[in-house]
Amino acid sequence: MQSRKTRTAMEAAQPINAFGVIDMEKIQAESKKQHKREEDELYHQYEDAEMNKAIKASLATNQENEEFDQAEINKGIAASKAMAEKEKELAELRKKQEEVLLASMQLAIVVNDADEEENEQRNKRRRVSDGKEEEDNPPDDDDDDDDIREERSEAAEYDPLIEFVMERSKKEIYSEVERDRGEPLTTEQFAELLHNVALRGDLNNSLHDIEKGPLVTSANSNYRESTTQRNFQYGRMTIFGTEQILNLANLQSSEIFLDIGSGIGTVALQAASCIGCEARGIEYVRDRVFISKQIRLALDTAINELGPFIKTGRTEFLEGDFTHAENRERLAEANVAFVNNSEGIYSQRAGMKNSQFPDSSVAAIFAQMKPGSRLISLCPLYDLGLDCEESNRDTFSYNPDASFFRYEQVSIEAPSEDSYHEGHKGVVSWHTTAKNLSAHKYTRITQKSFGGGTAVFSCQNCKGVSRALTDKGTLRTTCSYCLKTRSRQSRSAATAARQNISEIFHTLDA
Repeated sequence: MQSRKTRTAMEAAQPINAFGVIDMEKIQAESKKQHKREEDELYHQYEDAEMNKAIKASLATNQENEEFDQAEINKGIAASKAMAEKEKELAELRKKQEEVLLASMQLAIVVNDADEEENEQRNKRRRVSDGKEEEDNPPDDDDDDDDIREERSEAAEYDPLIEFVMERSKKEIYSEVERDRGEPLTTEQFAELLHNVALRGDLNNSLHDIEKGPLVTSANSNYRESTTQRNFQYGRMTIFGTEQILNLANLQSSEIFLDIGSGIGTVALQAASCIGCEARGIEYVRDRVFISKQIRLALDTAINELGPFIKTGRTEFLEGDFTHAENRERLAEANVAFVNNSEGIYSQRAGMKNSQFPDSSVAAIFAQMKPGSRLISLCPLYDLGLDCEESNRDTFSYNPDASFFRYEQVSIEAPSEDSYHEGHKGVVSWHTTAKNLSAHKYTRITQKSFGGGTAVFSCQNCKGVSRALTDKGTLRTTCSYCLKTRSRQSRSAATAARQNISEIFHTLDA
């Protein structure tokens, strides 16, 4: 209980009106004033907090702007340095180009002097033999022959020197950085350059005349330098046909292209020039390899004259027999391979001397290629056996080890008019009319057994899984377990079988 004294003090603190009663209105007014003072104080505190926050944000923004400005300044400095380095690099490139051109001119002068000396010796001998010039000491024919042979030998050494110089000009003068920034040639550009380089320089002939010459055609039949094969029939894919081959194979600039039986090298050169990939060609006939290198040298020179921003790949021409095991591993490094085995030139028409057909070696090369690799041929490779679809046709579940490849028949369409300076409407050199050509695309697939991309097949008899290649690198034709011969079916029969099955199911559905 409150004491009388306490109550009297509290009552004295309360506002009293004239009637001696507590004034509630005055109390409410004082309460509102107090509430307003508290609100104002809170509002001021909120404003101070927001102002502090804004000040901090402004300081942070200013710091970011300063950092951004500094970054932009650094970028500008780096760009200026890069531009200076680029100008310096281009100056060095121009200097190297002048050095290479000077070296090429010097080599050309040496070769020309050797040719003039040889011609002078010939004319001298001719004048002596005609009795138009009398000398006290007649020339010794044997000595002259030795001199001419020696000069020819020396002159022959200049070709690889010139080739080396041009290769260096392509690799060093225009650096990889420059070429990576560029684009490959278009097919039209390649055709124009190839047509022009064939007509000038040492070649001095059209492609048609070169192909009809003895250096190319002498090995078409009864080629004595081969111990395994009599006939090396020549035939070339046209530029229009090659363009379709490269598109069908979906060749990429990061891949390696291989032309098996490369002839005078135009297919490999087109792949390297128009795709920008590395390209290889292998050819048995030495004269054809020689012409390939001459065309490559002239084409490289013409491409270099276009400037540094042409992205072309390196082209290598190998002289050798692709059927030999020592060449197979290097050839199998390719991601895309092409073989012009049209009309049985790598089978019945090859004229083999107690040896297997070249088509079998092509199939072995394909079996050694990595999964994802593609091969396009103009005739089917029956030694490969059944593809994955045919091998799984009569099974309840798909077996990836049934076969190591997928097959597809494709068409190479003939142009509607003469294209790319060919002089005819064919897609191959031996067809001058507008005639479509069937081709065969094989794709290596990934399999489960053995690993490492090893090609295998499953025996349809015992279901055992065998490696597709023998230890010698040849294609395996029998099962490793039951020794049953691997199934081989012609493509026409396989297609007919698939069509019959489709018709049966269509009838049942109806």
